[in-house]
Amino acid sequence: MPATRLILFPLWLLAGLFALAACAGGSEGELRLESGVIPMPPAGAPMAAGYFTLHNETGSDWALESARVDGFKLTEVHRTRLENGMLRMRRAESVRIEAGEQLRFEPGGLHLMLMTPTQPLKAGELRLARLALRNAQGETRELELPLAVRPREAMAAPDEMHHH
Repeated sequence: MPATRLILFPLWLLAGLFALAACAGGSEGELRLESGVIPMPPAGAPMAAGYFTLHNETGSDWALESARVDGFKLTEVHRTRLENGMLRMRRAESVRIEAGEQLRFEPGGLHLMLMTPTQPLKAGELRLARLALRNAQGETRELELPLAVRPREAMAAPDEMHHH
């Protein structure tokens, strides 16, 4: 009987360590992206916009520090605001998402500004977006999300269109 206990003890210990690791990792939660889309810009336009939702299911606040999208030389995070009665877009150096919150990138608000295309967009294709995030503890994460290129007419009513 003691030999059986000697064999089982390391197995129980190993199972306990895996359970502990799972609990530690699970309590942190995850950063998650969904609903990625690029509305098809007018023919020949030097820019496009990317939209998605970022979910912060972690126990920490995070900051979106940069983004890249395949097929564009430059990607910036922009915020649309009403200033002196006019809608203005400004580059956002860093965008904070608090623990347990979600952040929507949508027409008229936050969006990815996709500039200088290296290849033309085609309706129905996917372009990969990569987002770099950092929390207050200095931990970094890179998230990836395919952005579906959609005909502009399928995206929103005319007064919700995104123009630059």
